[in-house]
Amino acid sequence: MKKFLFKTVIIILLGVITPIAMATTPTKTNKELNFNVEFDYSFENTIYPSLILGLSNYSAKINQSFGLISYTFDPQESDCKLKVVLEQSTVNKRTFFQESLIASNDTTFSPMINWDYESLKNMNSPGNVDLTFACFYNNTEIDHKNLRLNYRSVNECIYGIINEDGTYTDLKWMFGAYVNEDHPKIDNILQDALKTGLINSFIGYQGNSEESILQQVFALWYLLQSKGVKYSSITGTV
Repeated sequence: MKKFLFKTVIIILLGVITPIAMATTPTKTNKELNFNVEFDYSFENTIYPSLILGLSNYSAKINQSFGLISYTFDPQESDCKLKVVLEQSTVNKRTFFQESLIASNDTTFSPMINWDYESLKNMNSPGNVDLTFACFYNNTEIDHKNLRLNYRSVNECIYGIINEDGTYTDLKWMFGAYVNEDHPKIDNILQDALKTGLINSFIGYQGNSEESILQQVFALWYLLQSKGVKYSSITGTV
């Protein structure tokens, strides 16, 4: 009889203790974290490979992705260990983002995206891509988001955007992203330009005058004209 009572007490105690132990490790939900993924409004859900390639060195220096994609959290407690995994797609390789957060309101990050630069260089026609983001709380997945975006040909250069507040941002400097200063044909072109006799040398901005720069540009323009090179808006995109 004593053994039976002892076993009964043990079973009762276990039934009480177990729920209490489980209650000390609550499961976090996305409703509490309010995890969200946003793509920059100014680009109208469109990825421009030329922009990503042109700013690749800049984004590497600041360890961010110039705000193209952003993660937003609303942690309700201190020392939240969060991780976001961006799965591989046509435009990017698998990308991890980890951060320890404290209780605050609307914490936003612009993560460093691991873009697939070789793939971006070879995008000669527009298309669509689905980006999948998984959010983890203490290594437990609690939510995922999907973004369906458009992408354009690498030959399309974006030269300006209208921001969400209506202001305009000039991006004409992006045309410089197409210049390859190390191309092997450049030396031959410069030599042919010197043979025109219009200038004696290419000294860049060392001439210390606007006229000197214009003469060098004119020499190159004249050479291209003499070879029948003309501008055409027709590209290889389909």
